Amino acid sequence: MSDESSTSLHSRGSALPWVLLTAIPAIIVVKADVAIALLAGRPEVFPSVSAYRVVLNFEAVLRFFGVFVAVLCVWAVLRSHRAPRWVLALAILAGPLAYAVTEFFRAQAFFPPDQAAYYAVNPIFVGAVGSQVACAAVAEVLWRWSGRRRGINRGRVVSWPLVATAVVGWAILYVAVLWDGGIHWFYVYQQGYKALFARR
Repeated sequence: MSDESSTSLHSRGSALPWVLLTAIPAIIVVKADVAIALLAGRPEVFPSVSAYRVVLNFEAVLRFFGVFVAVLCVWAVLRSHRAPRWVLALAILAGPLAYAVTEFFRAQAFFPPDQAAYYAVNPIFVGAVGSQVACAAVAEVLWRWSGRRRGINRGRVVSWPLVATAVVGWAILYVAVLWDGGIHWFYVYQQGYKALFARR
């Protein structure tokens, strides 16, 4: 993003509203996490067991949406207002970071703070970052395509850097989470834990 883009963003007023917009993925994650914590194991507060299952499943799906793909919700608005690169990066990382924070506080019930912090950057966090990066590349293509249809964007809709970004991001997701249930990357993650903490 050019300096002109950053200037354009600030010329519309404070950058704060756009920074807050990047928090939407994080808000989705935290909201769903709190709902699950409050409702899990309490089917008696629902009119039926079926309703309990529907709500819990919905919150679980919503949480993973926030963790893995929610940048899709905000990318077009940020790009249309020429948000600088650091704001776009924050939008990509907001969901995974919110997940890491919730996992950190959960792990503190069992581990000291340094080990809880390591637990927070587990394979799901790594896969989530890869997924959000890939989704940002897809959202960028969609934003350019929409601009082309409206006669605003005359540049290329799809470029090799965007394709490479999506491929690398989804490859990270696959290796960290999906390949044999993530067991191969979890082994690497375990070795990191042993190297950092096992000899204390």
